[in-house]
Amino acid sequence: MCVRPLAVVAVAALVLLAGCGGADDSGALGPVMSVESPEASPSLSPTASAIPSVVPSATPVRTVTPTPTKTRSAPTTKPPEKPRKPSPTPTRKPPPPPEPPEPDPEPEPEPSSDIAVYGRSELIVELNERRAALDLKPVTFRASTADKAEACATKNLREGTFEHCGYEALFAGTGSKRWSVKTMLDTWFDSPPHRRMLVDPKVKFAGGAAVVKGNRTVAAIALDFE
Repeated sequence: MCVRPLAVVAVAALVLLAGCGGADDSGALGPVMSVESPEASPSLSPTASAIPSVVPSATPVRTVTPTPTKTRSAPTTKPPEKPRKPSPTPTRKPPPPPEPPEPDPEPEPEPSSDIAVYGRSELIVELNERRAALDLKPVTFRASTADKAEACATKNLREGTFEHCGYEALFAGTGSKRWSVKTMLDTWFDSPPHRRMLVDPKVKFAGGAAVVKGNRTVAAIALDFE
C-alpha cells in the first residue's frame, strides 16, 4: 500500500500535538494550529474570462440624405401695359359719283326688201339751197344724224304712226309710190313751226331720209346743234 506524502505529514502533526501536553491545567487546550490540507477543495473564484462578455455592436444608423426640394420661384408679375392710344381711323373718301351712262345708240333701220330708202343726202342739198336764199350758213351733212332720221321714218312707216323720235321734221304722204324731195321741202317751209326749225342759224349738222312701202311714204330731217 502506498502512502501519500500528505497523509504522513498529517499523522506527524497529530503526534506532535499530543506530545506537547494536550490541555492545560485548566483543562483548556493549547493553541491548535490548523493546517489546511492541500487536498481541500479549492474554492473556485469565477474568472473574468470564464463569462463571455458580449459587447453589443452598435447598430448602423442609416443616414437619410434629404432629397433636395425644388423651390418654385414665385411667378414674375409683369408690370401692367400702358394703354395704347387708339390709332386714328383713316377717313374714307366717298367714292366719286358714277359717270352718267352713255345714251343708247339710236336703233339702225332694219333692212327690208319691201321698204325703199332714198333722199339721205338730197334732202340736205335742197335744204341748204333754201337756207342760202335766206343768207344763212349751210348745215353739214352727217351720216349719224341721217341714221337717226331714217330710223324714225322707218318706225312710223311700220307702225302706221306719225310721232317724233327726237328733234326732227316729219313728212307723211300717200297715193304715190315716191314723193319728190322738192315737194317735201315745200310742205315743211309752208308750215311755220317746221320752217323755224330748218332755218335756225344755230343748227350745225343735219341728215334726212325718206322711206316708202306700198303707197305710203314717210320722210324726216333730223337736226343737231353740235
